[in-house]
Amino acid sequence: MEKDPGSFKASYTMWCFDPLERKCLQFLYGGCVGNENRFLTRRECYQRCAPKSADNSLFWDEDEEINIGLIVGIIVGCVSIIVLLVTLTVVFLKKKKKKKKKKKKKKKK
Repeated sequence: MEKDPGSFKASYTMWCFDPLERKCLQFLYGGCVGNENRFLTRRECYQRCAPKSADNSLFWDEDEEINIGLIVGIIVGCVSIIVLLVTLTVVFLKKKKKKKKKKKKKKKK
């Protein structure tokens, strides 16, 4: 599966598996959507995608951990974008409704 940077404009460093090179590569993730070829750590990428060998430990550092800040950042970013879109939709619909009421009042006169 090819890497998919997602549809938003954030910039999070993630890992994806490149089957042609047979290794995990870093890429910038946009924040939402994308596909399942996206991992927080190189270790997770190799554990899920790399061909099984006797010693995959050559591919990652033992002390590499999940970055909680990254997870929180992605979630907060996605939620913020959703809230913004909902707010803009509500404002747009209210303006549209107001215009309809004004037109009805003008027709009655």
